[in-house]
Amino acid sequence: MKTDKAHQNHTAATQLDRKVSNRMLAKYRHSMPEVLIRRALVEAREAAAESGWPLLVYPILAEETVGRVLQSTSASSLEMAAAA
Repeated sequence: MKTDKAHQNHTAATQLDRKVSNRMLAKYRHSMPEVLIRRALVEAREAAAESGWPLLVYPILAEETVGRVLQSTSASSLEMAAAA
């Protein structure tokens, strides 16, 4: 019984991860490198796992983390342009 529940949780987490990853890549791939998006998603996934409610908070953390990285890279780009 526990094995079935664990399998269901793993399957749900995998499906959610795929959906969130695809959504974030589609939304941000023209604004920043894919490697940064994927790294932000790993960070969000790790934070979600620590929360105790990973399926609930992962989509929110993913959006916030990728957005934060985008802001950071945009700010860095502006600073470099201003310095040039």
